[in-house]
Amino acid sequence: MSVFSDLRDALVDDLPELNVSPSWPDTLTPPCAFITPPLSDEYVKQGPMFGEHTIALDLVLLVAHNDAATALGALETMVEYALSQTADWTLTSVDAPAPTTVSENGAEYLASVIHLSKPVRIGVGL
Repeated sequence: MSVFSDLRDALVDDLPELNVSPSWPDTLTPPCAFITPPLSDEYVKQGPMFGEHTIALDLVLLVAHNDAATALGALETMVEYALSQTADWTLTSVDAPAPTTVSENGAEYLASVIHLSKPVRIGVGL
């Protein structure tokens, strides 16, 4: 295992009530969530202490977009739950809900991304 996969697995463990995949899933069954490297930020930065690094991860939340009002409520519930369960992570930001079309299946979802990070020590001589 690597520090990166250990962090993704820890984030999955922090969210037992969500259908979370530790990486891009092969198929999407909303409501669901998956963890990716940052979509719009640096993946690894120098950490706050000597020898530490800060690793950023994005938690992508998706719900079916059949009825806009229902979808927004469901997505906001997922965001609230995720924020309440990730207090030991540093929150960078939460993207506004946005319609998202997945090209593989043409389905439309309502999505939001929670940008998180955590300081870690990365061993030498891996």
